[in-house]
Amino acid sequence: IEIGPKSVLTGLVKSILNDRKFQAIPLDCSSGRQFGLADLARTLCHIASIGQRVELNKWERPIPESSKQLMSIPISGEKYRSQKTENKERHTEATVKQVKNKSDNTSPSSLIAVEQDKGITDAGKKYTMDNKKSNLIINALRVVKQGLESMQTLQLKTAEIHKKFLEAQTEASRTLQNMMENTQRLAEASMGLGDSIKEELFINSLREQNIIHNKTEIEPENKSSDSPDNIHEIENNLLESVSHLTGYPKEMLGLDMDIESDLGIDSIKRVEIFSSLEEKLTNIQSISPEIMGSLKTLRQIAEYLTGAFLNNEPQTSTKNTLASPKLAAENELPEINISDINRKVISIVEKPYKRGNKLTIPHGRKVFVTDDNSGLSEAIAEELNSQNIDAIHISKEALMNKKDLPEAAGLIILPTNDLSAKEQKNDKILKDAFILTSHLASDLIDSAAKGGAIFATVTRLDGAFGFKGKGIANAVTGGLAALAKTASIEWESVCCRAIDIAPGWKDNKNIAKAVVAELVNPDPSGPVEIGLDKNLSFGSRFTLKLESSPYQTAQKIQLDLNYGDVVVVTGGAKGITASAVQALAKHIDSTLILLGRSPEPSSEPKWLETLDGESVIKKAILENELGTQNASPVMLEKAYKKHMANREISRNLEKLRQDGISVFYYSADIRKPEQLNRILDDVRSAHGHIKCIIHGAGVLDDRFIKDKTINQFERVFDTKVKGLFNLLESTKNDNLRYLVLFSSIAARIGNRGQVDYAMANEVLNKIAQKESLLRPNCRVVSINWGPWDGGMVSNSLKREFKRNKIELIPKDAGSMCMLYEMMGDKNHPVEIVIGANIIPDEEKLSLTFKREIDVEKYPILKSHVLDGSPVVPFALMAEWLGHGALHDNPGLFLHGLDDIRILNGIKIGHNKRLIRLMTGKPRKKGSIFEVDVEIRDGIKSGIEVIHSRAKAILTDKFSQPPIVDISAYMGSKAYFRSIDEVYDKILFHGVELRGIKEIISYSSKGMLARISSAPSPVKWMKEPLRSKWIGDPLVLDSAFQMAIIWCFEEMGVVSLPTYSASYRQYRNKFPSEGVTALLEVKEVTKRKLKGDFTFLDQNNVVVAQLTGFEAAMDDSLFKAFKTKDAANA
Repeated sequence: IEIGPKSVLTGLVKSILNDRKFQAIPLDCSSGRQFGLADLARTLCHIASIGQRVELNKWERPIPESSKQLMSIPISGEKYRSQKTENKERHTEATVKQVKNKSDNTSPSSLIAVEQDKGITDAGKKYTMDNKKSNLIINALRVVKQGLESMQTLQLKTAEIHKKFLEAQTEASRTLQNMMENTQRLAEASMGLGDSIKEELFINSLREQNIIHNKTEIEPENKSSDSPDNIHEIENNLLESVSHLTGYPKEMLGLDMDIESDLGIDSIKRVEIFSSLEEKLTNIQSISPEIMGSLKTLRQIAEYLTGAFLNNEPQTSTKNTLASPKLAAENELPEINISDINRKVISIVEKPYKRGNKLTIPHGRKVFVTDDNSGLSEAIAEELNSQNIDAIHISKEALMNKKDLPEAAGLIILPTNDLSAKEQKNDKILKDAFILTSHLASDLIDSAAKGGAIFATVTRLDGAFGFKGKGIANAVTGGLAALAKTASIEWESVCCRAIDIAPGWKDNKNIAKAVVAELVNPDPSGPVEIGLDKNLSFGSRFTLKLESSPYQTAQKIQLDLNYGDVVVVTGGAKGITASAVQALAKHIDSTLILLGRSPEPSSEPKWLETLDGESVIKKAILENELGTQNASPVMLEKAYKKHMANREISRNLEKLRQDGISVFYYSADIRKPEQLNRILDDVRSAHGHIKCIIHGAGVLDDRFIKDKTINQFERVFDTKVKGLFNLLESTKNDNLRYLVLFSSIAARIGNRGQVDYAMANEVLNKIAQKESLLRPNCRVVSINWGPWDGGMVSNSLKREFKRNKIELIPKDAGSMCMLYEMMGDKNHPVEIVIGANIIPDEEKLSLTFKREIDVEKYPILKSHVLDGSPVVPFALMAEWLGHGALHDNPGLFLHGLDDIRILNGIKIGHNKRLIRLMTGKPRKKGSIFEVDVEIRDGIKSGIEVIHSRAKAILTDKFSQPPIVDISAYMGSKAYFRSIDEVYDKILFHGVELRGIKEIISYSSKGMLARISSAPSPVKWMKEPLRSKWIGDPLVLDSAFQMAIIWCFEEMGVVSLPTYSASYRQYRNKFPSEGVTALLEVKEVTKRKLKGDFTFLDQNNVVVAQLTGFEAAMDDSLFKAFKTKDAANA
C-alpha cells in the first residue's frame, strides 16, 4: 500500500512486477481529485475485497447516549459578548450566515416553529400532548405572533429613519478608506518599497486578512459598489450569455461593443439575454423595458447590473471572517493526465478564395517589391500597377540604403531564388527581411490609418508551407511566414499575408495575378498563411488547419536508447528543458550531456545557502556582495540571476545523480561552432557516439517590430537557429536516433513582441520537416509548445495568461508529452502543437448552399413582418437546416433537430441578404447520424454572424411514434375568441401564414388546435430548394402562434420563439389535410415560456413532437407586432 500523494511508486511496482501476481494499492487513488476520506474508504474496500481482514467497525464513531432534556429555551444572545467564545464564533460563521440570510425572509410564526422542532429533535425523542394542552399552546403562539407582527411594523418605520443615518456613515467610511489608501501609497513611495518586495509580502496577505477581519466590528449595509469579484462575475455572466445566445465566440466580444450596431442584437434577442441573466444572477432586480432599451453597450449593461446586484445582495458580516481559501487554492496545480493535454496537428485544407473589398492605397505612396532574381517580383509589381496601385520593383540593398524614398504603403518580400546548399543555411535572408520590415513599419502603420497598407512574404517551400511531406527546397526561408504572422498581430489594420508557392509552378504572370488578388482584394475571413499551386482547382488555395489529436495513454515508456548511449541536451540544466530531462531520465539509463550558457555550477556562499525568496536574497546580495559598490538595480538583478541560475543547475544535476543518472554539464555558447565542436569531440572520446539531440535552448527579448534592433533580434534568433545548424553540423557523422526540437506556439500563430522568437522557431519547424526525410532511421519532431508553468513564463506573465483564460502546461504533464512524441514512428507528424488552447478551433463546417433573400424571391416574407421589416420565420429556418443536413447524405431521412436556437434573426431591409447554409460531417451514433448545421450571414465587426444552429438527426428508418392521449384536453373549456379576432388583435401574421383553423380547447396548462398544412414550396418562394417540404413550416409556425396566444391570455404579453431542445419527426411528410397540435406548458417565468408541442394526424397518431420549446415574452413586443403592415406600405 502506497501512502502519500499520487501513485508514482505503485506505477513503478507494476512496471517492475509486470509478469508476477501481486497487489499494489495507492491510498491516493483519485490523484487528489477527491477528498482524502473518500480515497481512504475506497482503499479499505479494495483491501477487504481481496480477502484481507479489515475492522470496518472502527470507521464509525460510537453514538453517544442521549440525555433527557427537561426544557428547550431559545436564546438569542445578540447583545452578549464573551472573550471565551469569540474564537468559537469563527468556526460557526458559515452557519450563522445561513441562518441570518434565511431569517430575512422568514415570518415570526415560522421562526417559532423552527425553534420548536429544534428542541424536539435535539432531545432525540418525540413528545405527545392532549388536545386541550395543544390548543392552549396554539392560542398562546397566535398571541405571540400578533405581538411580533406589531413590533415588526414598528421596527420597519424605525429602520427607514435609521437607513439615512447608515448611508451617511457608509459614505464617511469610503472617504476614510480612500484617505488610508492614499496614505499607504505615500508610505510605500517614501520607503522605496519595490514590486519584488511587494510580491514577497503578498505571501503573508492571508494572515493579514485574518487580523483585519477579526478587528472589524462594523457590519456594512452593502458591499462596496466597485467590488471586483461582483463586477467580474457579472461581466463574465453577461459575456457568456451573449455568446451562448448569439453564437459569437466569447473571446470576440468586448464590453464597449454596441449591442445593436456592433452585434446586431434586436429587442427580442435583448429580452432573451436579460431573461438568461436574471436566471443566473438571482439577486438582481427585474429590468423594465424602458431601462432595457436605454442600455446601449455591454459595459452599460454590466454597470447597471452591478448596481442592481449589489443593491439586492444579502448582507454578510465581515466580523471574524476567515480568509478565503481561494487565493491559496489558485496556486495549487492539480494533477493532469497526459490525455488531458491539448495536442493538435497541422493539416492542409483546400478552400475557395472569397474576394473581399478592394484595398485603398493613400495617394502618393508606393508598394515596394523586393527582387528575387526569378522575374516573379517584376511580374507582381506589374500586376499591382495594372490595378492602379503604384508599385516599385527594387533590391533589398537599395531599399535599406537609399535615402529620400517615397512613403511606403506596402512591402512584399521575396527571398532570392535558387540559392546554393551553403547559402540555404545562411540566415542573412531572414535578418535582412526583419531589417526592411522594421525600417518601413512606421510607414505601413501610418498608411493603414490613412486608407490601407499591404505587407506580404512570398516563399517557395512546397506550396503548402512544407506540410505536403515531399521535401522543402529552402527551409530557412520558412521563417518569413512567422514574420508576416507576427506583423498581422502587431499591425491589425495592415493586410498581412504569408504566401507559399509550389516550386514547380513557373508561370510568373499567373502566379502574380493570384498573389495580387490575395493582397488587393483580401478575403475578410481568410487566414494569414496561403498556399498556391498550379494543380489546384480554379479559385482555390491551400490553408492550414489545426486538428485535435489527443494522446492515447501508453502502458509504459519505451525508447530506443540503451545503457551508455549519449544524449545531448541544450538548455537542459534549467527551465522547462530541465523538467523534460528529469522525466526522460526516469525511463533510460543513458549518459546525459547538458549544454548551457551559464558557467559550470559552484558551491554557494555560506551567507546564501539557507536563504529563499527574491527580496531576502537580493537584500543579502547587497549586504554581502555589492556593499562596497554603488550598486544599481541592474547590477543587483544581474547578480541575483547569476546566483539563481547556479542554484537551479546545481540542484537539477544533484537530483539526476541521486537517481543514478550519469550526467555532465558543459558551459557552452552553441552559437560558436568551434567551441561546440571541441566539447562534443571530448564527449565522444569519453562516452561514445551521440544518439539523441534535444535542442531546448532559447532566450526572449520582447519588443515590437518597429522598436527592435538587429542586435536584440540576433541574440534571440541565433540561439535557436545558429545553435541548431552548429549541432547538426557537429553531429553529421553520428547515427542519431532522436532529434527533438523545442519550438513554440509563437511560430504557428505569431506573437506580439516576439518576431525574432517566432521566426527562429518557425525555422526549426521547417528544418525538422527537411531532416525527417533525410534521416529515415531517426525520429524527428518539432514541438510547438504553448506556455509552460515555469521556464521563461514569469509570475507576471502567469497572471496575464490567467486573466486571458490561457491555461499553462503543467511541468510533469508537459515533460511526458516529449516522451510520447519520441515514441512516435516515422508516420507520426513532425510538427505538433501542445497546450494551445489559445488557438480557436478551425472551421468545422463546409458550405452547402448560399441564397440571396428578399421579398421578391420569397413572397412569404410579406406575411411575416415584425417592427416594420420582413423577418424569416423560425420554422422556415428549421426547414433549411434540415435540407443542409440531408444535402450530402443521400438515402437518409431527417428524423429530427436537436438544440435548435435562433441566434440572430434574419431581417430583410431594402437590400438583399446573402445567407449561407453550413454543414458538418455526419457522426454515426448507433442507428442514427448527427450532423451540425448553421445558417450564417457575413462578417459584422470582425465577427462571423450566425443566425441559427442545430444538430440534425438523420436515419435510414423512422422509429415508432410515441402514444399520446389527447382526450383529456378535448374536454377542456372552449376558447372564447374567434380565429379572425386572434389574427386581427393578437398575432402579426399575414394571410399566407394564418395556419390555425380552430382552437379546440384552452386552459392555463396549454392549448389544443387544428392546423393547416403548408402549400407547395413554390407558393412561398420563386426558387425553392426542394419540390416538397421535409417537415412542414406552416405547422411549426402555427404552433409558435399558439404559444403567442397563450402568453397573451395568461400573462398579458406576447412572445416570440427562441429555442427548442428537440424536434422529432416520425414519417417522411406531414399529412396534407393538416394536423391537431397540442401545446403543453411546462414552466413560465416573467420573461420566458417553456413547453412541448405534439402534432397528430386525423387518427390521433403522432406525426412529430417539439420538446423543450422556449419563447421570450416582453411588453416591448407589442410595438413590433403592431407595425406588421409597414413593409407593404
